[in-house]
Amino acid sequence: MSQSPTDEVSTNEAVNYVAAINKLGRLVKSGKSFSGRERNCCFLNIGKDRFANISAVSGLDFIDDARAVASVDWDHDGDLDLWVSNRTGPQLRFLRNDVQTGHHYVSLRLQGRKSNRDAIGARVEVRSKERGARSEDSASVSGNASKLLTKTVRAGDGFLSQSSKWLHFGLGRQATIDRVMVHWPGGDREEFTDLQADGRYRLVEGNGTSEPLPAGKRQLQLSPSELAAPPKSARANVWLASRVPLPRIRYRDFEGNEVELDRGGGGPLLLNLWAGWCGPCLAELGEFARRESELRGHGLNIVALSVDGLGDSRSAEPERLRKLLAGLNYRFDAGLATGQVVDKLELVYAELFHRQVSLPVPASFLIDVEGSLAAVYLGPVNLDRLLSDLKNLSTSGEQRRRLAVPFPGRWYTPPRQVDFSQLAAAYTQAEYVEDSIPLYHSILRRDSNNVHAHNLLAVSLSLRGDTEGAQRHFREALRLNPEFVRSHFNLGLLLAKHGKIDEAAKHFRSAVRIAPDYAEAHLNLAVGLESLNRPEEALLHFREAVRADPREPRARRRLAIALLRQGNLEQGLVHFHEAVRLQPDSARAHNDLADALARRGDVTEAVVHYRRALELRPDWLSPLNNLAWILATSDDHQLRDPDQAVRLAEQASRVSGTPALHLLDTLAAAYASVNRFDKAVRTAQQALKMAQATGTKEQAEQLRQRLRLYKQGQPYREGGKLEKH
Repeated sequence: MSQSPTDEVSTNEAVNYVAAINKLGRLVKSGKSFSGRERNCCFLNIGKDRFANISAVSGLDFIDDARAVASVDWDHDGDLDLWVSNRTGPQLRFLRNDVQTGHHYVSLRLQGRKSNRDAIGARVEVRSKERGARSEDSASVSGNASKLLTKTVRAGDGFLSQSSKWLHFGLGRQATIDRVMVHWPGGDREEFTDLQADGRYRLVEGNGTSEPLPAGKRQLQLSPSELAAPPKSARANVWLASRVPLPRIRYRDFEGNEVELDRGGGGPLLLNLWAGWCGPCLAELGEFARRESELRGHGLNIVALSVDGLGDSRSAEPERLRKLLAGLNYRFDAGLATGQVVDKLELVYAELFHRQVSLPVPASFLIDVEGSLAAVYLGPVNLDRLLSDLKNLSTSGEQRRRLAVPFPGRWYTPPRQVDFSQLAAAYTQAEYVEDSIPLYHSILRRDSNNVHAHNLLAVSLSLRGDTEGAQRHFREALRLNPEFVRSHFNLGLLLAKHGKIDEAAKHFRSAVRIAPDYAEAHLNLAVGLESLNRPEEALLHFREAVRADPREPRARRRLAIALLRQGNLEQGLVHFHEAVRLQPDSARAHNDLADALARRGDVTEAVVHYRRALELRPDWLSPLNNLAWILATSDDHQLRDPDQAVRLAEQASRVSGTPALHLLDTLAAAYASVNRFDKAVRTAQQALKMAQATGTKEQAEQLRQRLRLYKQGQPYREGGKLEKH
């Protein structure tokens, strides 16, 4: 994991950090441990800038995903105890310090008068004397050596933590306190001399004397405990504190007809996913059948969708599934789930629980009469729990929240209206625009000035093909916030797609002005400038795209092509090589590099990359034709392979389907390389006619020269650079 940048860093360092953060988020959402299951660490300061690892002997090396640590003398026995919070369970641990040392201490609580009341920022120096100890102020060992301890009152003293504002000083075995010096936040200094070891004192600014406070030692009846993992269960029942609109669900009935799930059809609905090979699923469906009258008495309908046939395991076999249900006496609705059904439900699950996992079977979703999701059941449904949930479907927002938690308590905030923008954005990203658009409209009905909702609604409308509506909402987002960079970029993409390059370029320019490191905006601006015949300016923004994101292969490729167009082959090759390194499985990257290498005359290396491109895309015309040309015409006998040249050239002709001048030229050269001159002549004559009709004079002349060679029984040989392809 890259560390968070604390100072201005290079673009490359920032890119690495952002990439690491994004990867970490994906891992956590997929259920991985945030800390990598690394045990907690504890280090003991042993002086002289050295620390000893006492993680195991201290007992603090829990496997917990720990976050914050706060120290406090919780039981008032003169030593510091710890509270530790964790991201995962147990979310809170209290660690009482019962180590017997015989050492002394003093605890101080500061109170400001001229400065802030909690004296945040005050620095306290405690000078103590310890018999027989080496003095810090001299190298001698005296009867009463002095020791200086310093602490500061802080507001927050660790990651997400605030320890007690009591300052705790450990004094050693036989210490007495000489004096205490307080440097108050306002700049005043004040000395206190009447303090005793093993005491607790309040020091008030400007008072000059210390106020003893009784320790009030707490008698905490605690015993060490081990956290037992809860027993594993195939069931999980989650009642939602806030209802979530369900996406449109279309499944297939056993006759193959598409059916839309009737959300809000007059009664509650249980959507159930099951499989014919799943024993718990069949047991659950049998239980539904046995208690049918009870369930229908609460107005419930069930739609059981089989996931058989999804993936590669087996086909759906509707008739077999129908017989299975009939054998269970199941009389509710049923059908076949599609991949889209499961995908949508998993999207909802991921947004609700921040977990990107595959749903198990059985899994069930309780939908209220308004078509909103009320509860989720993973594993077999407990029917008594289901019946209880059905009774509570009409409860209010406060009651819903109370039912969603496992124990009673008091809330310090009222129920809030749920923001569905994240779920809508997930639908947009998955291109389920029919589900995202209604959510964005509902968000905008509540807040018409929501810039992000306007922007994402426009994206969804664009995906649906509603260009006019998309432009309207992009422009509304920019009216509300003229500096909203995403809408400038998205509107630029939409305008460019519909040929409005000038206006698109204006919005891309705005995007890079607002966010100079916006690599995609630089890249799209550069592409637009190329189409506007402004190559110098385009090259500048291609360079900026690479600078902003050095690991983006598209920017590397387009920069390399722009450099080649300006005659800078060597710099272009640098970026083509980098594009291949960044995207080694890209046929396009290998083909582009091969073309550039062949142009420079590095034909042997070009052949390597043409071959790799064809491994990745066997029927791609460009590398088929260019590799065939090299293998047929190279003057290097070690490189030349006439038989393979013929196979590749003939394959290119088959893939093309229609005659093309450059393909016919290559095919003729390949035939000539294996001494099939009659075919070479006929093919070259066909190419020459095409060149005379549609080509240039230069092409026609080159073909005439090669045709003369073939008629004389000679193959064509070419050395060095590959210019014609």
